[in-house]
Amino acid sequence: MTLGETEITRATSNTDKHPAVLIRTGGGNAPSLMGLRVLDRINAIRISRRLPPVDGIFPIASERQVKMLRGEANDPNRVLVDSRYAAIVDAYVASHGQFKKHIEIVATQSGDTKTHLMQRFGPNADMFDTVSIGSGETVTHSPKDIIGVLDAGSRYPGTD
Repeated sequence: MTLGETEITRATSNTDKHPAVLIRTGGGNAPSLMGLRVLDRINAIRISRRLPPVDGIFPIASERQVKMLRGEANDPNRVLVDSRYAAIVDAYVASHGQFKKHIEIVATQSGDTKTHLMQRFGPNADMFDTVSIGSGETVTHSPKDIIGVLDAGSRYPGTD
């Protein structure tokens, strides 16, 4: 299946907001850049189909990574960072390169991490705030705006 054949390039939001995708990243810059490249490609496909672009919600709290993404993004206003999302997955991302530590975290925290992700983004969750790396403005989304999840090297449990 090609990217153009996926539902994420056709789906619309369930609210009046732009649709959004959660970007699941691992530690380091490469997964975030990979997620950004796929987000840019998804939006190019959607625009060619006369659909609104999607917002990509990244679990990033680092100003260094925000600056890197801002410099690389085709449309920085579509790139949103969520520091609360980053805090939820930090234990998984921070253990990057330490396999034993990662296994301990997976064994002891995966259930809690999934619970926290569902509380943040699940179907019964409240509206949540993110920040656009382009404008610096707060962007509020409903979990109903989320039309998919893009995994770019994550090592933590999903919301499915």
